[in-house]
Amino acid sequence: MTNIIDKYDDLEILNIISEARNFTLSELVFRKIRSMILNGEILSGDKIHEKNISDELNVSRGPVREATRRLSQIGLLEYTAQKGLKVKKFNINEIEDLYDISISLCKLSGKLIYKNINTKIIDELEIMFNSFNQISQKDYKNNYYLSSLKFSENIWKLTKNNELYDIYTHHWQKRRICRIFLISKYNQFKNMYEFNKSLFYSSIKNRSLLMDAIKNPDQNFISTILEKQLHSSKIKTLNLFKGGNME
Repeated sequence: MTNIIDKYDDLEILNIISEARNFTLSELVFRKIRSMILNGEILSGDKIHEKNISDELNVSRGPVREATRRLSQIGLLEYTAQKGLKVKKFNINEIEDLYDISISLCKLSGKLIYKNINTKIIDELEIMFNSFNQISQKDYKNNYYLSSLKFSENIWKLTKNNELYDIYTHHWQKRRICRIFLISKYNQFKNMYEFNKSLFYSSIKNRSLLMDAIKNPDQNFISTILEKQLHSSKIKTLNLFKGGNME
């Protein structure tokens, strides 16, 4: 089971982190490249130069090659005869298919989440929820967006179904890559900070409804909220393809 997003800022301590956390170097390079893609440092359609990454991270080509192979397997990178290895570029039909698959799984997800809810889990989620949900616009920091992702991640983990969770994770990553490319293309936000801030505040209502559904467990309500969240995101993303505003 993979985490939604990992971010390592200090490229010079990769080997130290690898030893301290018992990660292989290729795993750490995989996480770093994935983070660069999910944070908009590398955009859809951009070519991946393994040598440049190897030099930047001060590692040999082997771990980089293994990392890019894994990223290709999960659909974040692709190889084309014209451009070689590049970040996957999604068309509107592919993104719509991803949303439709995720939405179709909401009923099953709600059933499994409902089955695994207990008082301890509710208390843990409520503490996390309360730590960031009442943040005013002027007090926003980027880690609040990451906290909201962690909140969503923990709810999906309640399915206790690794296959289902991995579908959610991989689909989320692909949708984010696509949205970052589109907002960059149409200059919708000044930077990734503003984009993440917009996502954080636009999802306040849905997070609150989902927390209510968890605190007062109702299988159908949980499924409905998950479905509404994805449907709302789908409409915004498809609107971006047409050059419209994400809001």
